[in-house]
Order: sequence, then structure tokens, then C-alpha cells
Amino acid sequence: MKFTAIERKAVLHALENKLGVVLTHNRESVGWLWVDGKKIVRFSLPGAHGGRSELTVGAALKLLHDSKLSRGDFIDLVDCPLSLDGYVEKLRADGHLA
Repeated sequence: MKFTAIERKAVLHALENKLGVVLTHNRESVGWLWVDGKKIVRFSLPGAHGGRSELTVGAALKLLHDSKLSRGDFIDLVDCPLSLDGYVEKLRADGHLA
């Protein structure tokens, strides 16, 4: 999958079902990843305008920055190989989590 062709539904599915992020579904979808009772990472997805199913390049890059992952790891998160435990482990290894 190209980084510029990420489906919005696939990202929503990964955040809600794999990471357990509870997203608000208003104009934007916003939610937090909680680990050990603490807010760790804030995710924000723009709403789908005009029936667009793919994220724009800017929105995808913002999610990449928010997730604190490399490009390849973020794609793994969306495409399934990376689980919640693996994600938290990467955050700890990179010093984002104590």
C-alpha cells in the first residue's frame, strides 16, 4: 500500500479495534490512546468531505506524526501486522513512554 493511498476506514478500524481508541465522530474524529491509565497519544482524523474515502497526503502525514511511528510501522499498524502490544513496545523503545 502506498502511503498516500490510505483508506480512512482502514485507519479508523485500526485505531478503534486494534488500539482501543474511543473516537468522537463529529466534524473530526478525535480520540486518545490510554496506556496504564494515562493519555499517551492523541489521534485526529479529518471528516470525509465529498464522499472522499482516502486520506489526503497532509492528513496522512499528520497521523504519522501523531502516532510517533515510522512510515513503515504506521502502514503495518493499518495493515494489521502491528498490534497494540507491539505499538506500546515501540513507544517505550523510542522513549515516548516510561
